[in-house]
Amino acid sequence: MTVTSPTPTFTSSKFDLLSQESHSGKSTNEVLMRDICEIPVFQPLMKIKKRLVQKDSHHIEASLELLKLRKINNPNLFLNKTALVVGVKFLEEIYELYVEFLGEKEGFQFRTGFDKYNIKKNINFLYSAIAVEEKYWVGVVVNLEKRSITTFNCAAMKFTYASLVPYINAYAMALPFMFRNFFKDVSMDTSKFSIKIVSEGFPQVLKIEDNGVYALKLIECHAMRIVDLTKLSEEKIASIREKLAVDIFSELQ
Repeated sequence: MTVTSPTPTFTSSKFDLLSQESHSGKSTNEVLMRDICEIPVFQPLMKIKKRLVQKDSHHIEASLELLKLRKINNPNLFLNKTALVVGVKFLEEIYELYVEFLGEKEGFQFRTGFDKYNIKKNINFLYSAIAVEEKYWVGVVVNLEKRSITTFNCAAMKFTYASLVPYINAYAMALPFMFRNFFKDVSMDTSKFSIKIVSEGFPQVLKIEDNGVYALKLIECHAMRIVDLTKLSEEKIASIREKLAVDIFSELQ
């Protein structure tokens, strides 16, 4: 995993989503769980059974919004100070324009509206996630300083390096042009970003329906420079999922 920290630090259970304990406390957690299970929009997140990844998109986006909010409210916990959580929609919008972009790379102008992501020139990292084959989420870290894209593949036995490259390659080609046009800086390098697909150093999913939670956890760990990922396991994924639903419900309302 491409993170370094001379003295790895761990966040408290209040903010670390890898913790099985809810920051709300056991009794409050039980009440929130009961309330959440009665809300239709949260029911797909709470269910363990298989479901299509597109049904999870708004839950992934909400989880990234939660991470964004925590970074704003508790910047001391996020060691990547020049990082920005842009969410799922950012890469989805680029994907929608990709075919059009291929037809005229040099002169292509991305539609207005990317300014809503508040990307500044001092930002070095972008955090997001993409869906592969409409059933598999991978966490994505764009390093603007090193001009690279790292993705965390937690289902390497099913989704090989070769099968993921075409998806990541599209962003590796488009992002340099997008940033040059966005910043209106003709001197910016538009050569393709390098690609790194990481599948070692963290547990692999046993059930493909758990991949969204894994992807979110890997992004969070990268942002917080957490290098010990032993807590992210199949045995604990149900608790992590439940805590995530509780935190989205309690912190984003």
